[in-house]
Amino acid sequence: QQTTAIFPQIADGIVGGLRFTAEIEIENLGTAPFAATVEFFGGNGQPLSFDLRLLSAGSPPQLASRFEFSVPPGAMRLLRGGTASYAARAGWCRITLGLPSRASATYRLEALAAKESAAGAVPTKHLASPLSQVTVLRASPFDRLVIPVVQDLGGARLGVAAANTATRPISGTGTVYNENGQVAGSFAIQIDPMGQFLKFLDEAVSLPVNFRGLVLITWADTSVQGWGSVVGLLLYPNGVLAAVPITRSGSSTGSATTTDAFPHTADGQIPGFEYVAQIILMNGDARDLDSRLEFFDDAGAPVAMNLEAVGVSPAQSGSTFQIRVPAKGIRVLRGGNSGGPARSAWVRLTRGSNFFAGQVDFIVLPRSGAGKVEGMPLTQVSVQSSSEADTAFMPVIHDTSGSMGFALANDSSGPIAAMAMVLDEEARTVGSFPISIPFQGRAIGFLEEKMRLPEHFRGLLRIVWPSFNRSASTVGLVLYPNGVLAAVP
Repeated sequence: QQTTAIFPQIADGIVGGLRFTAEIEIENLGTAPFAATVEFFGGNGQPLSFDLRLLSAGSPPQLASRFEFSVPPGAMRLLRGGTASYAARAGWCRITLGLPSRASATYRLEALAAKESAAGAVPTKHLASPLSQVTVLRASPFDRLVIPVVQDLGGARLGVAAANTATRPISGTGTVYNENGQVAGSFAIQIDPMGQFLKFLDEAVSLPVNFRGLVLITWADTSVQGWGSVVGLLLYPNGVLAAVPITRSGSSTGSATTTDAFPHTADGQIPGFEYVAQIILMNGDARDLDSRLEFFDDAGAPVAMNLEAVGVSPAQSGSTFQIRVPAKGIRVLRGGNSGGPARSAWVRLTRGSNFFAGQVDFIVLPRSGAGKVEGMPLTQVSVQSSSEADTAFMPVIHDTSGSMGFALANDSSGPIAAMAMVLDEEARTVGSFPISIPFQGRAIGFLEEKMRLPEHFRGLLRIVWPSFNRSASTVGLVLYPNGVLAAVP
């Protein structure tokens, strides 16, 4: 049995003094090998070649639009660019792979001078610390979907990419709503067969400065073949990238609630910088909806955070926040004003619709000599809520200069005692360690604190929970020497 994973945006190559590095990661979570095919297409629907290397094979980079290889059971494979001398090129990616499996795409932006020597050679031991790194999972096609627009911090711009996987043209409409659910503009979307739509939102529609709201994308076709796959990325003028959530839009009834757990956020001062917690709540439903946010520490105790509902209400301190979000609107809760040392927490969101979604960010902003938080972020990490399952996986890529961390939030009915195993890229166990998480608590740390990893290590962290009802929401975190952080979903 096979499935297809779509990534509507991928980039590799040189622009100015910067380099985009494309990376595709595939995991075989089953007990039988499968064949994987990775294909790249340009905005015009034609095959697009990238210079990529299959790291496990030790083979040299290959300039191609199609890559085929086998993935053994329990193993992972990594395709990486970042060595070509061509000007930056962008397109979209289609991966055909077996089940059960997982795939991700990484966008990494690096300073060229830090990447290459005077002779143009690429260091073989470690990649340089990036200016920014974002990893996203496959995009799901929806007939109607919403993307939050938060452009009131540091000159951020929202970019939207949509891929047409059909062999016929597709069309749609983007309707922009302000934070209170009022229409602020619209634009047409036309995509050629196997083509791509790629624009900054402010190129498609005129918006006020510091705009907050959401964009609703509606496809004209009623069949799934006429729906594009969409991703949103936030870009700051200094090159920092951040992922944004996407959720389906529609109309619901009833009062049943669902909870989501986000394993990590942080707020408060560190030397020279400020962690700023940010929670984005977006309502793609046709009715106003109430939601509740709760913050907990590692021991499971409530944590007070000082947050303002931006543009709605001033900052207040508390461990629980009740937030009403208008239909087709958003609310942004943001910290950065506590005046105290940094504290971290995990976040529980209680929501009343499948068309309502949240995202938890933590942003690192510089502080001036006077202690004022200002300027563009050094980094912005977006943490998603992971689905409950009896086993969790996250890639471990230790051939960069980053340190691999993890955060596990226990939103189950009691304490958890789990076992973590580290597997190399051929699914061989190289180490293991126990994980204990109190009720409503969290386990957080760096993998290097638990075990010594081999040089150039690539593989998987596999966490086995005692039962489906006793599992945790997980996220991986990579910390680079220059302070850049990246989430690994």
